[in-house]
Amino acid sequence: MVVTIDGSSLSRVPVHRFVGPPAWSPDGVSLLVAGVVGPEPIDGTSPQTDLFVIGLDGKVAERLTFGGASEPDWAVDGTIAFVRGGQIQLMRRGAGWRQLTWRGGSAPSWAR
Repeated sequence: MVVTIDGSSLSRVPVHRFVGPPAWSPDGVSLLVAGVVGPEPIDGTSPQTDLFVIGLDGKVAERLTFGGASEPDWAVDGTIAFVRGGQIQLMRRGAGWRQLTWRGGSAPSWAR
């Protein structure tokens, strides 16, 4: 559920196969999520996820990564931090990404 800051409007964002909490876009009109791609593994391992931007209507607006990504967080300036291959990466929509850590990392979070 999503509610406006003044509490005047409540809407439901449809549930998809997302892993972890969403991150709000800097403009507040979309969410960044790690979505499951492909079938669920039958051996009990974690499914592969990639990053998706979804609108508040639940429709996928853009797939940002291919080949695995999780734990996204969106900075006020639009930079996205996420985990890929056990390392923290940084990217901007429509641009490439770069690796930030070399000795592991998880749950990146921007100061607010």
